[in-house]
Amino acid sequence: SYFKERVPARTTVQAAALPAKAGVEIGCIAYADLAGISVVRPPAGALPAPLGPYSPAVWAGDTLYVSGMGGQDPATKQVAEAVGAQVTQTVANVTTTMTAAGLGAADVVSIQAYGTQGAEAAALLEALRGQPGLRDVPTGQVVLPRLPGPIRAELTFVAARPKQMRERVAGSGRVLRAGNTAYVAADVAPERGADVATETRALLLRLRTMLRGVRLDLRDVAHVTMYLSDIADLPKVDAVYKEVFPNDPPARATVQVQPQGAERIRIAMIAAQ
Repeated sequence: SYFKERVPARTTVQAAALPAKAGVEIGCIAYADLAGISVVRPPAGALPAPLGPYSPAVWAGDTLYVSGMGGQDPATKQVAEAVGAQVTQTVANVTTTMTAAGLGAADVVSIQAYGTQGAEAAALLEALRGQPGLRDVPTGQVVLPRLPGPIRAELTFVAARPKQMRERVAGSGRVLRAGNTAYVAADVAPERGADVATETRALLLRLRTMLRGVRLDLRDVAHVTMYLSDIADLPKVDAVYKEVFPNDPPARATVQVQPQGAERIRIAMIAAQ
């Protein structure tokens, strides 16, 4: 009812909890030049039937936002049992979409992976990194209680036209700059399981170092996604956040996820020059 003419790309997941006991949280990315926005439509039947009102992918200038996709086979309508096979089919579905946009694996600048089983997290990431051309793409991963339909792995891709300059931090694998925008994959602090304030402060310092590797800094951060293992930690996290961003803090989304280890917090960032 809100998007009658052009439906945006979309990722839909179930969080373990949201701030203030909210039932839904929505984050949006907007683009000022309407002439630079266009929907990518792969051939009919090339993708599984959408589970809701969203476009497969949307161009915003030189950046392509691909909807979160799962591993349903568009021909058989089946979802494989093994999470690795689900990832392979998901990447095939994303590839179909990106091909329709005239892009390939070399143009991917960011991947966010969602799974529903902590025990499968390593297998999910290994299967994703084993896909041609995706090993070095900054990739975040979180575990959530549920994803749409029967899928246990969902992937959200962001890509950029080849003409945009690429810059990486050697050996990091967590940050990639495309043009004036840097994508930092969801990461954890070097030391996990400590007091959440200490862990948050250490993680933000780690992310600042990554950004400086591509000639940006925390002052350039436009958007933060914060994944907490316990939403009750939010007041302590907010106190540290205010230390780091005392004025005009970035836009932020905050959700509770299921921990993959001893970590209390994961943070992803988008920064722009």
